[in-house]
Amino acid sequence: MKEHILAFGCETIAPLLTQTFAPRKMTVKAVPIEEYAQTIGTLAGAAGCVRTEEVYAGPPLGEPMLVFCGFYGDRMNQALNAMRRTGLRIPYKAMLTAANRGWRPAELFAELQKEHTAMTAKR
Repeated sequence: MKEHILAFGCETIAPLLTQTFAPRKMTVKAVPIEEYAQTIGTLAGAAGCVRTEEVYAGPPLGEPMLVFCGFYGDRMNQALNAMRRTGLRIPYKAMLTAANRGWRPAELFAELQKEHTAMTAKR
């Protein structure tokens, strides 16, 4: 799979996404809310994931979310370091995995919210 980043609810910070990732040759794909009925794997273009005809009619996620697809080796660290350098703060981010590729964006967001709450409660 070709390396790219799925961006959910990031319309207002699109220029900062470009500033952060374009110099590192990291492609960002803004996912329109209508496509939130698709699985993360389908949106990422993962093999074996089938597109549905369903159109998402639910609410927006509430906060921006990024999903890193096809990142290997040190590239994930490079992306995170780039985010720190440009001040791009998005607490809800994940890598595409075999476990989450069948989830829809709202399901992944809910899981990331739980993890974020648990991690910040420990501090």
